[in-house]
Amino acid sequence: MLGPKDLLQHSREMNTFQVVLSTDGNLTFLLYNYEDIQWPSIYAYGYYQHGPLSLAGLNSGYDTGYYTLPGSLSLDIANLANTSNVNLMGRWAFRVDQQHPEDANGNLGRGKFYSVNNNGLLSFSSPISQYTPQALPVALGNPFLAIFWADIDNRLAGDIYYRETTDPSLLSRATDDIRTYFHGVNFTARWVFVATWHRVAYYESSTSKVNTFQAVLSTDGNRTFLLYNYEDIQWPSIYGYHQHGPLSLAGLNSGYDTGYYTLPGSLSLDITNLANKSNVNFTGRWAFRVDQQHPEDANGNIDEANKTVTNWTTATPSKTAIPPTTSSGLTSTVSCNVYGVQAFNICILFHLFYSIYCIALRWI
Repeated sequence: MLGPKDLLQHSREMNTFQVVLSTDGNLTFLLYNYEDIQWPSIYAYGYYQHGPLSLAGLNSGYDTGYYTLPGSLSLDIANLANTSNVNLMGRWAFRVDQQHPEDANGNLGRGKFYSVNNNGLLSFSSPISQYTPQALPVALGNPFLAIFWADIDNRLAGDIYYRETTDPSLLSRATDDIRTYFHGVNFTARWVFVATWHRVAYYESSTSKVNTFQAVLSTDGNRTFLLYNYEDIQWPSIYGYHQHGPLSLAGLNSGYDTGYYTLPGSLSLDITNLANKSNVNFTGRWAFRVDQQHPEDANGNIDEANKTVTNWTTATPSKTAIPPTTSSGLTSTVSCNVYGVQAFNICILFHLFYSIYCIALRWI
């Protein structure tokens, strides 16, 4: 009987890829060509991984001037052979003669850096260890998404997963959702990032109350949209004279004194209503456009710094409503309106007190 090591040694999976640098003495361009990427992969009904996780990208050697290609450090890196940033399958093109690398759409910036924090935050410059939420804006120069900012302790209960993907089925679903919620927008998703807090408890919890919520980022390289999905929010709550769970906050924060928004019910017990309301008429789902200085919902600018916040949909949507993109072919470990299908559970979880870094292939 072959063990994992034997299977890896007997695997004949091979990869073919290429780099092409060209210059005219002034401008320098780079092509990555991926002809056939057979590993890493999963074999034997998900029990064995063939090949190590890999990374593709550009690195200047400093704290700026870098970029990571989609799927890096996950099994999705094999999709580089089936996707592209120049509409030619398997080819990725960049300009690399300046401080910041560029693709055909312009500056790629510092690169993609994000921290999935177990306190319910997704941050973009550095991890955030603060577990007590504060009213927005938080002007620290570190933009973050507060999906459910609270003192979460998933050592007691729950798991946290994230996945970056260019899987065609998920790209299609994200495209359909955004076109549905933002009427008339010409959007085709090229990249999706999903972070899920699944049945997580709060610090020093002595109850069985748990929360499940999720963030979905999608972009076409120009416009970026965000979905918050709240499947089940059981805490904070009041039982008799006692409060179960800390107060929490949900919102968007640019890291400065402008470009922020706080979802209804934040820092009160009413935050549990996020699972029963919506700003796109689908229970538990909240949608935003986040690629500009001021965040928007489907009705326009919602930046609280402008004092012209759009009135949210306060009526409770139908619990039986089904989004246009829901497919009977999609299954999950939880019956809810969140993205994803059940995949192999080979996630490496580090249950730290503050932040969790996880390459997760099991997600909901």
